[in-house]
Amino acid sequence: MEEYVYIEGKKYRRGYTTGSCATGASKAATYMLLTKKSIDTVNIDTPKGIPLTLNVFNIDINDDYVECSIEKDGGDDIDATHTMHIHARAEIINREDNEDIVVCGGVGIGVVTKKGLSVEVGKPAINPTPMKMIHSELRKVVGEDISKVIGKNKSLKITIFAPKGEDVAKKTFNPRLGIVGGISIIGTTGIVEPMSDEGWKKSLSIELQMKREQGLDKIILVPGNHGEQFIRENLGLDMKYVIRTSNFIGYMLKEAQRMGYKKILMAGHIGKFIK
Repeated sequence: MEEYVYIEGKKYRRGYTTGSCATGASKAATYMLLTKKSIDTVNIDTPKGIPLTLNVFNIDINDDYVECSIEKDGGDDIDATHTMHIHARAEIINREDNEDIVVCGGVGIGVVTKKGLSVEVGKPAINPTPMKMIHSELRKVVGEDISKVIGKNKSLKITIFAPKGEDVAKKTFNPRLGIVGGISIIGTTGIVEPMSDEGWKKSLSIELQMKREQGLDKIILVPGNHGEQFIRENLGLDMKYVIRTSNFIGYMLKEAQRMGYKKILMAGHIGKFIK
């Protein structure tokens, strides 16, 4: 991976997503389950086309299962999940349905409770791209006909978990998005681009889209704490209508227009709006 990018003449280090960590841990655990041999690193491909070699930690090899972890590296775009470990447990189970590879969420992985996200309500918050990455990399280990490797009427079960996930999630957007109990496994490219506003803006837009799909056609946009506090204490309006915009006020207005909101109320410090 090209470890650095230049933004406005400054050098910044790239990182990799929780999705890449979950993929690497799943692949490494599966390989060690089948071979009973410990490995120090694992290679994966990312949707961005950048291959990664990831260090493998917390290896626990047993007769029936293997667990290991990958440490999240946010590069110079450090977020709440930076340096935490994303774990995977690989085991072979009796097949209960048509799936030969089953990916589940465990401790510290959030569960979706509201409509409007790319994951169904009640499912673990493992986004479609990481899920696709996990399946793709596992196929490189077990092949297309998995029964030749693990036996007929068997499935490979992968459980993604994060022991510190519930605490870390409190510092993320997850509580506002209705994702409870832990972090999300996310990333559309597998790579974290440093100092980018795009991920932040996308999170705000997702919350806006969620509320629209829940039937709301009016919204209250606030830049931050001042606006939110004013709505709660002075106007007594229902807080379900409130979404923070941070500094992306123009962007969020355009998004609200695009999504078909009919009424928009803005509340916040006048200096923030002028800025």
